[in-house]
Amino acid sequence: MLETRPDLRVTLFRPPESTGFRSRAVRPPKLTSVVLVCLALIPNGRRPVFADEPAFQIPAEVIRLAADAAAAELAQRGDLSIRRPVGLENLDSTDAIKRAAQQAVSELAAPEFDNEATQRLRYLGKQAYFELVRALQSDDPRIRRRSAVCLERHGEMAIVPLSSLLASDPEASVRATAAQILGNTHHPEAAHALIKAFKDDDASVRNAAVHAVKYTRDPEAIKPLSRLTGDPGIGRVARSSLAHIREPQGYAVWPPGLLEVRQLAINAETLAGEKYAASEIESLLHHIDCPEWAVSTRCLLALSQLDARKAVPEIIQRCSDREVKFQVLARLATPESFYHLMSLLHSSDRNARRAAIGGLGNGGGRWAVPVLVALLDDRSLRTQHQGPAQPIDAFGGRWPDQHAAHSTLRQCLHRAGLHGNSLNLATGAKFDLDTEIQSVRKWWGNHGAAFLRGDDVPNPELTSVSLDT
Repeated sequence: MLETRPDLRVTLFRPPESTGFRSRAVRPPKLTSVVLVCLALIPNGRRPVFADEPAFQIPAEVIRLAADAAAAELAQRGDLSIRRPVGLENLDSTDAIKRAAQQAVSELAAPEFDNEATQRLRYLGKQAYFELVRALQSDDPRIRRRSAVCLERHGEMAIVPLSSLLASDPEASVRATAAQILGNTHHPEAAHALIKAFKDDDASVRNAAVHAVKYTRDPEAIKPLSRLTGDPGIGRVARSSLAHIREPQGYAVWPPGLLEVRQLAINAETLAGEKYAASEIESLLHHIDCPEWAVSTRCLLALSQLDARKAVPEIIQRCSDREVKFQVLARLATPESFYHLMSLLHSSDRNARRAAIGGLGNGGGRWAVPVLVALLDDRSLRTQHQGPAQPIDAFGGRWPDQHAAHSTLRQCLHRAGLHGNSLNLATGAKFDLDTEIQSVRKWWGNHGAAFLRGDDVPNPELTSVSLDT
């Protein structure tokens, strides 16, 4: 059911029967709300008609089914503690948090456990800082290296311990990791340690330091980098870093004055984010239309991690139409974000429409699946191989047809635990898109209702196609 909003006036009118029923929302002057396409108000189950609509229309019954499923998923969400990785359920005291961090650090040494341990340490955030710093002194280089990776999310606080690790660790692989993570802090103060590492005895460490310093964008690095541009080993990397420091080259840029916002966004995804109040959310919301894409993207994703549903109107109004915006709207899944996404799926703007489909795949819950299954009927989303065949190994040279909704559906099902298959064309294997689409439709007809309820269902095993030689 649509929420009633006092700042949004909706005007409904019935055109001649030959054109169907059109529902529009009209914005009064100086409103901060967004225009909604009111798909819920469809008399007698008739299909909605959109302004400048493309040829394909998602059936109204599919939209109603998805809307009901989205509302049910939204109602079932608990507080932010449900985000916690397995093993962090009991964190009701400082001692419990410390024990959890110590246990996770000890598991970094075991390859079979280190991914899960890393997830727990990242979620603990600043609560795990001292345990991670202590772990940099471990006798096990694997623990030192993985602990350095976890320190990336600690920003300025990570610079001193990582700089020390870069300068003194006996293992080149650990020093190279320390250099990489120092760059990933984007902090100018990390540049000094990285510049010193330009003279490291190991080529992999020098390469990592020269590459990482670009992200600090510290002018102090220009002169030492200039001396390396002719080096046959790392000259190309040095030239790339120089170019980015002088003028951003498409890599992520975090102006020094916004590094506190970066840390705020990172902490939103951790244990500390569970206690964020309106002031922290407002700070993130303030930067969602920042000209620096890295800033706006990080803040948008943080808002989705915080389940900041009240931010939806501003996200719709202020953010440009790109996939990360639609991913966040799909993740928040309020009625307003749902119907905004549905309106874009019926847009004549091809780029916005495809970005909205991508957003469903990256952010939508189970509710997005019936919409994506319906979109499989839209042949305008199909991509066919163009040009002459280019054989490689056992690959005949003609890439199989692809479909945007099929690719996106595979992502959505993967997040629901239904992992697909990989097919390598270089082995001579064949992929038939039409056969797979028919199989998906049959799977949905047999198991769609159970899937939306959250029941265990057979895996449709959608295929991801690659060419790995």
